[in-house]
Amino acid sequence: MSRPAHQTTTRNLGAAYPFATEPGLGAAGVLVGRDLIGGAFCYDPFELYRAGFLTNPNMVVLGQIGRGKSAFVKSYLWRQASFGRRAWVVDPKGEYGALARAWGVKPLALKPGGSLRLNPLDAPATEEAPERRRAELLCSLAAASLGRALVPSERTAVELAVDRASVASKDRAPTLPTVVEAMLVPGEEAARAVRTDVAGL
Repeated sequence: MSRPAHQTTTRNLGAAYPFATEPGLGAAGVLVGRDLIGGAFCYDPFELYRAGFLTNPNMVVLGQIGRGKSAFVKSYLWRQASFGRRAWVVDPKGEYGALARAWGVKPLALKPGGSLRLNPLDAPATEEAPERRRAELLCSLAAASLGRALVPSERTAVELAVDRASVASKDRAPTLPTVVEAMLVPGEEAARAVRTDVAGL
């Protein structure tokens, strides 16, 4: 019994040929699942970055609601832990608690009236000249809150206040209230730095 001839394009013939397979991205790193022809599919941005295939090891997970994005991310993070990698997750829904407990980690909760505070001006002890980073961060926060860019005089006021608050805090990171106080009650040294007096500043 003969079968009718099958016609196809050269583009699709590679998939129809039983001994052809997609080489994929290699087997190094985290297993994600199986590809369309049944082979193992591994995707690890760190391994691909190390091999020079990527210039940045960031990822974005896109998909429709209810199609398993969160489940994929959780299993992916758990598998990354096998390679000694850690993850920091911003979890407003509280759905990563079980994963954190499996790692032996207690989640931190920032909430109104809570005991935990986050100081945006905190900087690593090893960082050189942290005042500049603190001033840039405060200028960005102020611009976002105001809905406009800061004018030069406002940026200068922020920078001077951060410098003064950092000196006053000594070995600790300054806090937002100390910076605000330094802005509202500037010192003579800060005024001299910009060729004015305290009242002008």
